[in-house]
Amino acid sequence: MDPIIPQPFGVCHVVAMPWPGRGHINPMMNFCKRLLLRDPTLIVTFVVTEEWLGFIGSDPKPYRIHFATLPNLIPSELVRANNFTGFIHAIYTNLEEPFEHLLDSLSSPPPTVIISDTFVLWAVSVGTRRNIPVASFWTESAAILSLFVHSDLLAAHGHFPTEPSETKEDEVVDYIPGLSPTRLRDLPEIYHGFSHQVLISRFTPPGSFLSVSEAEMEETVGGVRESGISFLWVARGFWTHCGFNSTLEGIYSGVPMLTFPLFWDQFLNAKMIVEDWRVGMGIKSDKKTELVRRDDIKELVKRFMDGESEEVREMRRRACDLSEICRGAVAERGSSDVNIDAFLKDITKIV
Repeated sequence: MDPIIPQPFGVCHVVAMPWPGRGHINPMMNFCKRLLLRDPTLIVTFVVTEEWLGFIGSDPKPYRIHFATLPNLIPSELVRANNFTGFIHAIYTNLEEPFEHLLDSLSSPPPTVIISDTFVLWAVSVGTRRNIPVASFWTESAAILSLFVHSDLLAAHGHFPTEPSETKEDEVVDYIPGLSPTRLRDLPEIYHGFSHQVLISRFTPPGSFLSVSEAEMEETVGGVRESGISFLWVARGFWTHCGFNSTLEGIYSGVPMLTFPLFWDQFLNAKMIVEDWRVGMGIKSDKKTELVRRDDIKELVKRFMDGESEEVREMRRRACDLSEICRGAVAERGSSDVNIDAFLKDITKIV
């Protein structure tokens, strides 16, 4: 654990508890940095496993953010896809007690508030037992959050739980607040009746996390090559699986996206990119084999990169417009600053 210089009582001490995964740790760290930009008197204890400290411990951060570690009581990040349900179970059962012991060591000053990833369910119980307020940190889209909050409406309309079928998948969900009309097939798989175990065996080969199969990769590379379009093969870019972090990055940068969702919220994010915001095109897999075909990819990439077509020009214009909206939100005195200032006002009143 980083040494914390004793601070006088009255200083706001934030304890950040992210879900142990890259797509959750990064936004939590960025949020903590934003808090410090708005209030440099804060101190932050950022809690990760010992393994994750090895991954990110040397990354630059403000000196008022200190790392604290939990023991490696969950499967390694390097192999967790081999048993993702076991990974989730380990987080829910193995980390609560060490986290509570860690709080015992944070006394100068004592924690003012816990900011916990929404999926770290036990953080609320820990905070309640210790009379420490807990703020829930949501890393996915507001549309997904609204689905969770209004899951009773899905049940009332016979859309949860359901088994996947061609007769059901085109039914439209048009009654969730904040969610535009959406086909049932575009909702996260939990609403289709799939188990986590089925999802992982279907989408994730051993030794990786949320990866495509070797056959899909061959079809993808072949299709892009045969499109005749110059390209640079990188881990991320205009071709995206539509995790919400990557979706936000693409929107902020004003980059049209080719969407290829694999898992969970990625399907709804892809739907919003293609149909609602209209700043992307979707890659579709064969219904029988669930494999993307190189000929389909070739034609789609050629269409996507055709800068002379009105369709692509309009898509690029919308991407630029959406980027301007996002940049305005995070500009000085934009909505992001306003909301963070309101949050800081709430938590500093606790001290």
